[in-house]
Amino acid sequence: MMNNPYFNTGLNAVQTQTNPVIWPASSSAANPDTGAAPGVQEFLNLADVEKLWAAMPAPTGVFVPGNSTFAQSMPTSYSEQWNLAVQRTFGRDYLLTVDYLGSSNHHIFNYSNINLASLPAAGDPNPSSTADINSRRPYQSIPGNIEQYHKWGSSHYDGLEVQMKKSFTNGLQFNANYVWGKSMDFQDSDHKATGEMGNNPQIDYGRSDFMQKYVIKVSGVYELPIGKGKWLLNNGKWWENQLGGWRFSGLMGIRAGMPYNTTASDNSDTGGGLQMRSTQTCNGNSGGNFVPKAANALGTYFKTSCFANNANYVFGNEMRNDLNGPRNTNLDLAAFKEFQLWENLKFQWRTDAFDSLNHPLPGMPTQSVTSGTFGEITSKGNSRTIQLSAKVLW
Repeated sequence: MMNNPYFNTGLNAVQTQTNPVIWPASSSAANPDTGAAPGVQEFLNLADVEKLWAAMPAPTGVFVPGNSTFAQSMPTSYSEQWNLAVQRTFGRDYLLTVDYLGSSNHHIFNYSNINLASLPAAGDPNPSSTADINSRRPYQSIPGNIEQYHKWGSSHYDGLEVQMKKSFTNGLQFNANYVWGKSMDFQDSDHKATGEMGNNPQIDYGRSDFMQKYVIKVSGVYELPIGKGKWLLNNGKWWENQLGGWRFSGLMGIRAGMPYNTTASDNSDTGGGLQMRSTQTCNGNSGGNFVPKAANALGTYFKTSCFANNANYVFGNEMRNDLNGPRNTNLDLAAFKEFQLWENLKFQWRTDAFDSLNHPLPGMPTQSVTSGTFGEITSKGNSRTIQLSAKVLW
């Protein structure tokens, strides 16, 4: 099927649900597979698919090692979600919400080498030879890797959300949010091998790549209580009105670091198709310091002495995503005021300070145990940005 030009979807195609475009009309070149002229769209509808499928030749029964397959009789994926929320008002201005969220996903697509050879036995005279590796594979008739899509995966999430809101009264409004969550799954991608799974998915069960243990966000607006109608300097003098009307806003965000694990060499002689983790002897999250080394260079972030490259004929014993990345903290501030020019004409001046504290946002540390910068954070982003702006409102 994949050799048929109508199935050649790797042509920068633009696709829609109704008409999956195989060759876009925006192309300035002719379709090299069908000879269609530039500017001609080619579609594949259901009737075309049925005709092509009916004309498919019988399978040869020969599998070429290293190619991809799909597992037979894959179960239907499904998801379960549940939540419980409690809200309470305090006075007229405050609203507190506490919410528990949970979800569980079953039979998720993932990908692994199901013909991974077993580890060589002690005293094996030539464990690295192709013949020896193939003799240890579970499917002896296929002398090589079988990269298979299957539905061995699942995921689970538990989260707590707390929110406190104050409506805008007496010149003050704010919104404070705290989220704690934990997400666990087997693999971060369904189209490439990203762990040590093989035929044993439990080896790769760990924290999800996108998981942040906590996120804190606080935003608010405050107006100075000065000028006409306020409780300070409200005598109507021109200079009192110039001092009044100023508003200040801010947004603070504190995010826990992303999870990650170290990577190491695959010395297992099991045929490949793995992303090997290292050999771990202690908790790498202890002893992380993030202390600058010299000349503003970033230092070692986690305890690298806990990890070593793998010996021959073993798998790394480190859990997937067991380490915690660096926390990110950011504070944006703004000050603005509207000046009355005429009845319906106003002038607004605004000053914004993004990353006002000028805190660097550290990148992820080097994860490879074979790197000369193993464990070090070698990059950082963000710097303070001041933005001045003016508007005319009418």
